Amino acid sequence: MNLKPKYTIADSIKVPLECAPQWTILHFALMLIHSVEPTLRLLATAIFIDRALLLLNGGAAAGCLVWPVISLALLLTVERVYDALRSLVNCQIQNIMRSSLREAIIRKRASLLYPYMEDGKTWDLVVRVSNMAEVQFLYGMNAVTEIIGICIISAGLLTVLLTNVWWAAVLIAVITIPMIRIAVKSGTTQYQVDRELSKTTRKYEYYSSLLSGRESVNERTLFGYADYLMPQWETLYNDARKKYMRSQAEWAKKSKVGGVIMSLFIILIAFAILPPVAAGTMTVGLYVALVQAAAGMVQNIVNRLPGAVVTYTKFIEYCKDISAFSNLKDDAAYLDQPDNPVKAFQSLEFKSVRFAYPGTSKYILDGISFTIENGKHYAFVGINGAGKTTVIKLILGLYPEYEGQILVNGEDIGHMEPRQRKALVSALFQDFAQYPLTFEENISIGDTVHAQDEAMRARVLEACSQIGLNQTIDALSDRMNTPLGRYTDNAQDLSGGQWQRVAIARTIVSPAPIHILDEPTSAADPVSESELYREFEEISRGWTTIFISHRLGSTKLADKIFLIHDGKIAESGTHEDLMRSGGMYSVMYESQRSWYKWEN
Repeated sequence: MNLKPKYTIADSIKVPLECAPQWTILHFALMLIHSVEPTLRLLATAIFIDRALLLLNGGAAAGCLVWPVISLALLLTVERVYDALRSLVNCQIQNIMRSSLREAIIRKRASLLYPYMEDGKTWDLVVRVSNMAEVQFLYGMNAVTEIIGICIISAGLLTVLLTNVWWAAVLIAVITIPMIRIAVKSGTTQYQVDRELSKTTRKYEYYSSLLSGRESVNERTLFGYADYLMPQWETLYNDARKKYMRSQAEWAKKSKVGGVIMSLFIILIAFAILPPVAAGTMTVGLYVALVQAAAGMVQNIVNRLPGAVVTYTKFIEYCKDISAFSNLKDDAAYLDQPDNPVKAFQSLEFKSVRFAYPGTSKYILDGISFTIENGKHYAFVGINGAGKTTVIKLILGLYPEYEGQILVNGEDIGHMEPRQRKALVSALFQDFAQYPLTFEENISIGDTVHAQDEAMRARVLEACSQIGLNQTIDALSDRMNTPLGRYTDNAQDLSGGQWQRVAIARTIVSPAPIHILDEPTSAADPVSESELYREFEEISRGWTTIFISHRLGSTKLADKIFLIHDGKIAESGTHEDLMRSGGMYSVMYESQRSWYKWEN
C-alpha cells in the first residue's frame, strides 16, 4: 500500500479493509452479533421470569421454559466467547496491517529529503508516526466499532425503555451528551500530552539504554556512571509520568462524577416503576427487564462509551500526524539502485560554494573552491566543525540547497539523478553501520547491484585479503556465513577494529570511482589510524580517494591536502609544500607529531 496525503477517521475502517478484507468483515460481523445480544438477552430474561412465576403458581406447564432457557444459554455463550474471538480476529488484522503499513512508512522514511533527518521537530513527528502504526489503526477501528456497537445496544435498550418508561430514556440521553463532550476533550488533551512528551520520552529511553543496554555494559562497569545518570533518568521519567497522570486524573474525575450521577439515576428508575408492579399492571419480568435496560445503558455510557470516544479522538489526532508525515517532501528516486554500469569520472569541482544548514544563518562553507581529479588522493583537514563532513554531504547530494556550483565532469551535480550520484561515490563515515547480517553480506552490501552475483564471494574474499581480515574469517564459526552482532543465538560479534576493517572492505567492493573515508577510525589511536589509512591508500591506487581527518598522520599519503578554515580553503598543497610554508597546517602537524613519534 501507499501512504495517502490525508487521513481521516474513515481510514480506521478503510485501511484494515484494504489490508485484511476478510478478517475486517468478520470483525464487524462479530460486533453486530455482540451488539444485539444484550437486548435479546434482556427480553429473554423477562420472558423466562414471567413464565417461571406462572409455573410456580400452577398457571403453566414445565415445557414453557424450554425455549427461554435455550435462548438464554445461547446468548450467554455468545457473550462468553466474544472476547476470545474478537482478540483472535484483531490479532490477524494487526499482523497483516503490520507488513503493509510498516513497508509504506519505511519507504517514505527512506525517501525523505535528508534535511528532515537533522531537524529535531520533524524527527519527533517521524518517530510518533512510525511507532506501531498498525496498532494505531487497530485502536481506531476498535474505537469506531465500539461506538457503533454501543449505539446499536443503546438503541435496543432505549426502545425497551421508551415503550414503557419514556422519561427515563429521555433523561439518560440528556445526561449522555456532556459525558461525550468530556471524553472528546480528554482524548484530544491526552494525545497532545503524548505529542509534547515525545522528545522527553526519547531522552529517557536513551538514558535507559545507557543504564541497562548491552552495548554500554563495558563503560558502565568501568566508569560506574549509573549513579550519575540515574537521577537524570528519574527526572525525565517522572516529569513525563506526572504530566501524563495529570491528564488521566482530570479525565477520571470528570467521567466518574457523571458515572455516580447515572448510577443514582438507576435507583430512581427502580423505585419509580415499583407502583405498577405492586398494582399488577406490570409483570415482574418486565420490571426486571426495565431495570436491567437502565443499568445496561449506564454501564455502556459510564464504562465503555467514554473510553471508546477517548480512543476515537486520539486516533483523529494521529491522523493529523500521519497526514503531516505523508506530506513531507520526498524523492522516490532516493530508493533507486546506483547506476550500472558506472560512468567514467574525470573531475569534481566546487566553484565558490556557500552553504548554511537549514534554519541557521551562519555559512559553514563560505565561498569554497577546489578541484578533485581522477586517480588522485586527497585529504581534507581542519579543526572539528570546520566543514569537512559538510563538503561530503554536498557531494552526496544530501543538501541540494547551496550557492555556487558543484560540477562533475563539467556537469552541475544538481542536474544528476540520485542513482547517478549513488554510483559516483562510496563513502564510509565515522558512525558506519554494523548490520545484523552475515559477515559476507556486511561487505557485499557495498555493491547492492551485484550483491547476488556468483562472482561477489570472490570479490569479498579479495577485499578481505587486502584489508587483513583473513584471520578474522578463520575465527568465525561458519566463516563468511556467520551472522554478526548480538541479535541471534549463533551470531558472533567483532571487535571495534575488526568492524572498521569490515566497513572499509565494504567500500573496496564498491565500483564507485570516488572513495571517501570520513574519520571511520576516529575511535582508534593515531598510529593505528595512520597505518589503516596507509593500507587503504595502497589498495586504492588507481582510484580517486578523499580522506577526512582532524588527525594529520594520514595526510602525508595524499597527492593534495586541503585545509578548511572559516568556510574556505585556507591552504592547499602536498604535505611537504604545506610544511615548508609554515602556515596553519604546519602548526597543527607539529602539535600532533608526538602522536606518531615511534612511527619513524
